[in-house]
Amino acid sequence: MTNPVLFKGRQPGSQHTPATSITTTTSTRLQTLTMRSSLLLGLTVVVLLGVIVPPCMAGQALNKLMPKIVSAIIYMVGQPNAGVTFLGHQCLVESTRQPDGFYTAKMSCASWTHDNPIVGEGRSRVELEALKGSITNFVQTASNYKKFTIDEVEDWIASY
Repeated sequence: MTNPVLFKGRQPGSQHTPATSITTTTSTRLQTLTMRSSLLLGLTVVVLLGVIVPPCMAGQALNKLMPKIVSAIIYMVGQPNAGVTFLGHQCLVESTRQPDGFYTAKMSCASWTHDNPIVGEGRSRVELEALKGSITNFVQTASNYKKFTIDEVEDWIASY
């Protein structure tokens, strides 16, 4: 017969599980549950971010159209007494040479953005680059304020 004091583990015929076994099993189950819930939480966050934050397709489309927009407005600026019209709105595009040799340029469409004045600004040693910078800055800012859609810009470009 075995000595119960010296026997470690389950005694034959008993349904008793040693305390160390219960603690280990409980600890393992808690770790597994923690890992599963962490994994589930991580997957949920990834899925939600994919649904809530869609790719910025409008920004990419605007970036592709920007050279055409800038070219059309630069063309208008170069025409004597023509004025600048962007999406049916009269705009002002002007540049000034500064004493330090740089050109600063501004674009604004006061009648269109009177509720939230938008002024595009550019600065360069080359006047044309300052003008391009001001136009790009104005168009990007107006886009951020949802003043136009990509379809409207595409139609405007097609009209030139």
